[in-house]
Amino acid sequence: MKVREYVELSRPINVVMSIIGVVIGAGLGGSINWYLVFLAIMAAGLFTAAGNALNDYIDRDLDKIAHPERPIPSGRLSPKEALKFSVTLFIISAVFASVLAFYKPLTLLIYVPALLLMILYEVKAQLKNFGPLGNVVIALLVGMTFSYGALASNPNILAFMLTLYAFLSNWSREIIKDIEDMKGDKFAGRKTLPMILGEDAAKKIGVVPILLAVLTSPLPFIWREMGLLPFLFIVFGDMVFAYSIYLAIRAEYGKSQRIMKWGMIIILLAYILECIF
Repeated sequence: MKVREYVELSRPINVVMSIIGVVIGAGLGGSINWYLVFLAIMAAGLFTAAGNALNDYIDRDLDKIAHPERPIPSGRLSPKEALKFSVTLFIISAVFASVLAFYKPLTLLIYVPALLLMILYEVKAQLKNFGPLGNVVIALLVGMTFSYGALASNPNILAFMLTLYAFLSNWSREIIKDIEDMKGDKFAGRKTLPMILGEDAAKKIGVVPILLAVLTSPLPFIWREMGLLPFLFIVFGDMVFAYSIYLAIRAEYGKSQRIMKWGMIIILLAYILECIF
């Protein structure tokens, strides 16, 4: 069996991040029903792996140039094998999601839209080739994991605020990445925001979501839903985001989006601290 190739196709780091998102979302609600959270972990983790495999299947021709080392363009997996792997994982994920929905029906409010968005993004409407909508879809899928975990355990305002924060910050980062990747995207035939509106306009739009994230970040502390120590981490994360905005304004896009990633990690640590304490 081509175990290594299938693991590589699923992108395990992304899978682990989605699992962590589910656990944090559940943990922010207090006591955890680990059986239900396990079902959510399996549904989300397999969903992420399936989506990554589908992405590589759809992008197999582009990856011959951009990522020739990946399993499909390198010839280690055939396109048919990758597609079968993706479909199988989606089916197993849906089984876990259905069992979870028997106990927690509200989880379908996250899982079903996420599945539809994934299909629209990769297959039906090819949203990935229309950058502005694709940016929103990717950011939504990242943020949804926290709410999915919360709905699988105990719905809570902190998980929903973290979902908002993750959505807004990832939305900004996707736009900044598109500005950085304008040349490659033009070759690939994508219509990204900077290609449609120009670099300066895209830059101005790109910093708006992350500014909204920073401005709304104190709300959990103001509402007395968050302790002082986690809030101090939030403040530090906001300062990192402010620096990333400064870099974007200076047209240092690569550094800006990397700094944004560090800001996201700090914000995530703040909410992990809230789970613990």
